[in-house]
Amino acid sequence: MTSKPPRKSTPLKKETNFERIVAWVLTVSGTVGLAASFMLSIEEIHHLKHPAQSLACDINPLIGCGSIMDTWQGHVLFGIPNQFFGIAACAVLITLGVLVFAGVKFPRWIWQGLQLGMVGGVAFVGWFMYQSLFVLNHLCPYCMVTWTAILPVAWYVTVYNLHAGNLPTWTNRFTSFATRHHVDVIVGVFVVIIGGILLRFSDFFFG
Repeated sequence: MTSKPPRKSTPLKKETNFERIVAWVLTVSGTVGLAASFMLSIEEIHHLKHPAQSLACDINPLIGCGSIMDTWQGHVLFGIPNQFFGIAACAVLITLGVLVFAGVKFPRWIWQGLQLGMVGGVAFVGWFMYQSLFVLNHLCPYCMVTWTAILPVAWYVTVYNLHAGNLPTWTNRFTSFATRHHVDVIVGVFVVIIGGILLRFSDFFFG
């Protein structure tokens, strides 16, 4: 009677390290957002000094930042330019990302506070997108770079918090989907945004 050969064990699939992913996203996206906010601040100062001159960010009749600087939408809180708040927010994101890279373990309330802040950030980005597309009929290039930076941060902070159990228990039902499709979701968001811009200004792009 021959004995059966021992069954080969199936190697376990390595779990995604969402802590490292969120550290990268915080650091890289924060740096991109900081650069865009800083450049927009420089353009704002130049615009205040020379209001009649066109700005380097004024690319064509649709894409530019000069006309938006003169609107209330560009100075929502207390008349302060939006990008100044962007500089402060992105500096915080970079700091958090670097600290996570360094192995600092934040208490749960820090991640929950960051989650709350990112919800506010996404709400503001969504509102400004609507204003740009349907009210101002104009696209600020530096603002769009900031959108590109903030949305991945908001999503991956959410994914990390779901994975780490930092959110209320009723959110647990979304954890499996978010962790398995974290790339699909953010790519889908950008596809929808780009498609919406192309559709809204189809006469400009395809006319």
